[in-house]
Amino acid sequence: MALADGLVVVSLVLSVLASAFLAYDAIWAPGARFQQGVRVKKLEHLNELIESQTVKINELPAVYTPQEKEHLILELQERLAPGKTRLESELHLWEKHPVRVTLYAFLGLLCLSIASILQGVVHFIGR
Repeated sequence: MALADGLVVVSLVLSVLASAFLAYDAIWAPGARFQQGVRVKKLEHLNELIESQTVKINELPAVYTPQEKEHLILELQERLAPGKTRLESELHLWEKHPVRVTLYAFLGLLCLSIASILQGVVHFIGR
């Protein structure tokens, strides 16, 4: 009977863990989606800024040579590249979140169901 009691405890612990993962996802996911949208907008604005500045540099008067214009464009891209790279890497990080949490929750529920089945079998055999 002690084994059946142990399996019940394991089953309860696994159900609490699975519930915690699901609650974590339910509470944290809306905020994560909002922040993902903010990052997407920031990246869009940064790309628009680079594009508009490039157009402005190309429209400079004839006083600037094509080499000077190209140098200004490269300078602009070098200055804004770290921010763009950081935003793109953060976007990829946030895209992985829903898959990871859902996977953990389903694995916890799977372990819970297996433990519950084992507990039932052991309890039945013990009678």
